[in-house]
Amino acid sequence: MKNSFIRHNGLRVIGAVSLLLAGSFAAAAEDTAARQADTDTLMTWRDMNLTRHDFEVDLHRLPEDKREEFRRDLKRITSNLENLLVYRTLASEARALGFDQDPQVRKAVELATERVLGIERLNRFRAELKVPDMNQAAKEKYLAEQARFQVPEQVRAMHVLIDTKARGDDEARKRAEEVRAKALAGADFGALAQEYSDDPGSKGSQGDLGFFGKGRMLPQFEEAAFALTKAGEISPLVKTRFGYHIIRLVERKPARLKPFEEVRNALVRQLQDSYMNDRVAEHLSAIRNDKSIKLNTEAIDALVIPSPKAAPPAP
Repeated sequence: MKNSFIRHNGLRVIGAVSLLLAGSFAAAAEDTAARQADTDTLMTWRDMNLTRHDFEVDLHRLPEDKREEFRRDLKRITSNLENLLVYRTLASEARALGFDQDPQVRKAVELATERVLGIERLNRFRAELKVPDMNQAAKEKYLAEQARFQVPEQVRAMHVLIDTKARGDDEARKRAEEVRAKALAGADFGALAQEYSDDPGSKGSQGDLGFFGKGRMLPQFEEAAFALTKAGEISPLVKTRFGYHIIRLVERKPARLKPFEEVRNALVRQLQDSYMNDRVAEHLSAIRNDKSIKLNTEAIDALVIPSPKAAPPAP
């Protein structure tokens, strides 16, 4: 609007020079529009096309925190566009066949429109809420619920597994004792795991299991791992249902309380979400419990299909 006003007045006042400038602006605008159309059109089929706007609007079906993850996956994006094009094609065929004039279809479209509008109303209701500062409330929640923020003791361990299923128990035990003897003699434990371990899950990481707390591993394995006290210490042979293990302690982390700063942002978001959910629930409750609502209970009861009568017992 503003550019049009400037060009219009410039033509009256300045004349031919402004006419040339206006022509240049128009050509540039047309070129920009053409490039924009190329960028916006994502798919074409027959007389139909899918635009970036179509994609962006459909993407809003997903929760906001899922959209970024979705857009990192080209396969999912392409599949989504194909689905949109299929439904657009089917809808075009349905219109050509007059399905959109069917009273039941028209009512279904009306109900679907109401759902979309209702969801958008709730989304904007949430977005427009003025959420109070939750930092103090988060600190109070942290102090009142410190058990939630306790991190139990953890150990980081490496292991070599000699599987008793692939060989007999005696052979497996003998092989495990040989591996343990090499580890105690100073052989590189990671290299031993790569050469001897039958555990495919950790063999590629040189037997390193990372940090784990109690309750994560089999009881026999866990007891032996947590019994080690010094980095580099090697356990006795430990037998589980998988076979014989040799465990090497890498590091211990004592139990600790997460500091408030570490959990503050998560607590604030939790309290903000709770506040907004409560306000939305109040709004919906006000609609559901509006005293002006009148129920035709007789008609509603008539919607219920009676359960089939049980067949009489055989004589």
